[in-house]
Amino acid sequence: QQNGHFVVDKWEDPSLSKWTHTQRKRYKGTDVTSAPLSKAKIYLLDRIGFPWESDRDEVMWQMRYDELVQFGEEHGHLRVR
Repeated sequence: QQNGHFVVDKWEDPSLSKWTHTQRKRYKGTDVTSAPLSKAKIYLLDRIGFPWESDRDEVMWQMRYDELVQFGEEHGHLRVR
């Protein structure tokens, strides 16, 4: 959450990205290779605000929007090439 969200770049940290995906599947009971998450693990993830539904698209949109705003502030226009 150091970046303000729980979207883990699968290219930057493939292991953590897979782990978060697996936790969501275990929570939903759709991971046939692992046991469902225990109440204690659900509690710990809830405590840090872990989203049970991936918000990747929304977070990525916001990040790109922020980049565009910064570009506009630095260059005085939004004509990105």
